[in-house]
Parts: sequence; C-alpha cells; structure tokens
Amino acid sequence: MIALLLVTGISALEVQGAPAPKKPTASTGGSNSTPTQAKPAPLVRQTALFHAGLNGIHSYRVPGVVKTPSGVLFVYCEARRNSAADWGEIEIHSRRSLDGGVTWEAPRQVAHLGRRHEGNPTKRRGGESEQTAHGPTAVITADGRIQLLYCLNYSRCFITESPDDGVSFSAPREITSVFDRFRPEIPWSSIACGPSHGICTAEGRLLVPVWLAYGNTGALRPSVVSTIFSDDNGQTWKNGSIAIPNEGKVQNPAEAAITQLADGSIALNARSESRVGRRVTTTSPDGVRGWSQARFDSDLAEPICQGSLLMLSDGRLIFSNPRWLRTTVSGAEMPGARADRKNLTIHVSTDGGLSWGIKKTLEENESGYSDLVEINDREVGVLYERGRQIVLARVEKPWLENSLEDETSSRDPKSRLQEKP
Repeated sequence: MIALLLVTGISALEVQGAPAPKKPTASTGGSNSTPTQAKPAPLVRQTALFHAGLNGIHSYRVPGVVKTPSGVLFVYCEARRNSAADWGEIEIHSRRSLDGGVTWEAPRQVAHLGRRHEGNPTKRRGGESEQTAHGPTAVITADGRIQLLYCLNYSRCFITESPDDGVSFSAPREITSVFDRFRPEIPWSSIACGPSHGICTAEGRLLVPVWLAYGNTGALRPSVVSTIFSDDNGQTWKNGSIAIPNEGKVQNPAEAAITQLADGSIALNARSESRVGRRVTTTSPDGVRGWSQARFDSDLAEPICQGSLLMLSDGRLIFSNPRWLRTTVSGAEMPGARADRKNLTIHVSTDGGLSWGIKKTLEENESGYSDLVEINDREVGVLYERGRQIVLARVEKPWLENSLEDETSSRDPKSRLQEKP
C-alpha cells in the first residue's frame, strides 16, 4: 500500500523554512469591500515507494529518478535482498508514474537480467554465490530513450536500455572496457557509476559521473572521481580525465552529482571523507577534460553521504543532502567526523552554485541518499531514503523560497559527548 502524507505550509516542517500565511483581514474599503483571502501555503506531498520487506527485500537503498520527454517518472534503486550491506545479493528495482507522481505502477526488477556474475570477495562464506548489482544511474538520451547504467560486483559495468519509457528493457550490454581505459593512470580494483542520474547536455552529449577505487580487492577506497560520456546517443562510451583526484586535503572523493550550468559548463559535486567537512566541487567546459582545481564549497556540509544536483528550467540550481555535522562541546566542528544521516536539506542557488542563499529542511529525521527531478513547471521531486523507506516528496516550487532556517540546525548536539578530553 502506498502511504501518502501532505505536509502543509503551517506544519512544523514548513514553518521552519517560511513564515506561516497571515490570517485574512477585512478590507477597509466601502460597503462593497470583501475580505482579503490568504494565499495558500505551498505543499510537500510525500509518497513511500519502497519499504523494507516489500517483495521479500530486506532493504531498499540508493534511489534515482528521471523524467522522460513524455512526462513519465522512472524511479529505481538497489534492492538489497538479504541485508543492508553494500555487498550481497542485490538487484535493481524500478517503478513508473504516468501522472507526475500521484499514482505508481508496481515495482519490478530491471537489472541485472543477463547471465549471472557471482562473487563477493568481502564475505568469507557464501559470497561466491552472490551477485551485487549497484550504483544505478539513468540518463535520458536526446531521442528520449532511458539508458540505465549499473555495475556488478564493483568490477564490471553494464547498460540496459528502454525505448518505451521504462515499459521494457533490452538485454544488458557490458561496457567495462570503458573503465579499463582508466587503468594506465588509475589501476582500479573497484568501480561504480553515479549514483542517481546522468545528464544529456544541450549539445546532446551524455555524461555519467563515475568513481574508481584502487585499494585491495573489494575495497571502496582510496578513490577518485571522473566521467564517462557518449556523443552518439549511448551507442558507444568513452572515458574522461580524472576530475577529482585523491590528493591534498581532498580524501577519497566518490559518488558525484552532475549538472550543466547556464553558461554551458559542467559541474560536479562530490562526496569525500575530507577533514574539511564540506562538499567538493569542480567544473569543466565539456564534462570530459579541463577540470578546474577541486575546491570545498563552504556552504555545503559533508556528513560523508551522497547528494544530488539539478538545474531547474527557471535557472535556479538546487542541491540535496543531509545537512548534519558533529561538533565539540564548544560548538566547533569535528573535522572529518562521520555524522548521522538526518536533516535532509534542499539548498537553492541563483548564481550557478557560487553561493547557496536558501536552505530548506525537507526531512528532520533519519534521511540519507537522494535524487532530484523537475516534475513539471509547478513541482520538484525529491526521492530520498527515509529510515528504511524510499520516499518521493513532490515539492511545490514556492516552497523553495524564503529561507528562515537557523544555521545551527545542522549541528548535532549529542555529538558533544564524543569530544575527547
């Protein structure tokens, strides 16, 4: 059963980000005057799409969402069958909505549906029979097809394609050879796409962020971030240069989000384990090479979790991730401390990510990975992990305005107990 929750503009969540509407007041005009009606506050409608135990799945994680040219919303995630671990028997499941996220078709498996490739090197017993499908990342081609990229066992990469808005998918096609071209520079032992979504640029180039780890077999660090791209609608793929290396203060960058900015340049915004505790960003003129020196964005906290980036049709750039940092008893940040995944926040920039003047809390409680989609000219979709569920929040665009959020809300008061004497 799909649970639906309406969060109105006068709820605690909304009041934190915007003032409550004023009560109607009577006009001071003559006898023909009528009361002035208050403007309805914007809504956030939440629908739970996946939950622990659905179809016998232990945990659903790592959500992604895209919208096809015909308006179909296609959501997907990792279906971790037996445990919540990153390694194990994991499938890629999806759902579709034909009405902008109001109603949804039943979930189904979309990957991996080819010959099994088994082997979990992190598990001493039973791992030899497990197949780990992970990092689902969809991109819409210039002619409207869905290309869904994912990896198996952190060592092989595949694409499956849908020409009909996610109704049917092709047999998986392996593209691991694209990652092999990184080997002269990065002798990787693990690879992954995204996760979340890739982009089709204004020029028609498909771009998907990827990350590569070059530690022991099965290890997911140390790591670097790059892109793979296609200039022929996904028929062939090539590798870009390393966009965010693991060097200096930037430690183990991974799981980057991607967008095209108003000036045509490509921006990456990546997770890292850096002690600075801020998101890592870089830009490129074409999304392939010429990446700028990676920098930390002082406005975007890094709790060591994936985030999502989206350029709206009105020119605003939005970013989502849990905005939560550990602090000492004196209120200072604890450098590099792994923070709780909670307080999912939508950040809004009107200058292409140079600053983020608006921060709106969408979910105060446990919340993790997320993805963003522009549903229509009225709503933005935020697909995110909430506890043991994956939820789609349909956010009316006026909700993204007028931030009144207290900056201290991103601090974790309980972390004071962890300060060392």
